[in-house]
Amino acid sequence: MYNKFLSYLIKVIRETFEMTQKEFGKTIEKSEISIRKYESGDVKIPFTTLFIILKMLDIDIVFLKGLVDDVKYLLIRDNILSESDLNECLEQFNTDVSKIYKLNKESIDINNYSGIEEIKVIFDNQMQEYIENYLSNIAHSCVRHLVISTINKDTTAKIRAEVTNFLNYKIEKYLSDLFTSDEEMEFLQKTNKKEYKEIKDIQDKAIKNFKK
Repeated sequence: MYNKFLSYLIKVIRETFEMTQKEFGKTIEKSEISIRKYESGDVKIPFTTLFIILKMLDIDIVFLKGLVDDVKYLLIRDNILSESDLNECLEQFNTDVSKIYKLNKESIDINNYSGIEEIKVIFDNQMQEYIENYLSNIAHSCVRHLVISTINKDTTAKIRAEVTNFLNYKIEKYLSDLFTSDEEMEFLQKTNKKEYKEIKDIQDKAIKNFKK
């Protein structure tokens, strides 16, 4: 039911921007086949796809409301959903929209894989905004407009990937250090005092925080 609502919304958005399915897919980094399936309602449309569409096309909440009004009209006109079913869909949609526009992470379940994927998308978009703002601040005024106009998710993809990979590495290293065995610690104390001290500090801080 909700999937049908989203399928109509995606089609309305695409047609509003006067794009073919192929052009729309390229814009949000999905295949033409995926767009076709989304619009038909044959496959489940993930939250991340909705997030990416609204962010990549820079659709604000006011513009989105107008699009949703069009979707409501079409769903009732085509006898796809009853008014009660439509109201249920709108309730779910409002929840999803609050995550996207308010970044309400409290409503995201991080205890499952899809929840982690949602946060990855949010983080990736926040990095993009940071890159754009930082470049705008450091670029000389005479070239600022040129710099900003050339910055998009394609041109910054490598930067964002490197930041994410480095962050993942640091998180994994922290976890590995935290659970270094006593035997490994004894060996490090004899062979690499600097690394031993770094790991010992991490473990001591973790124990201290746990006791709090």
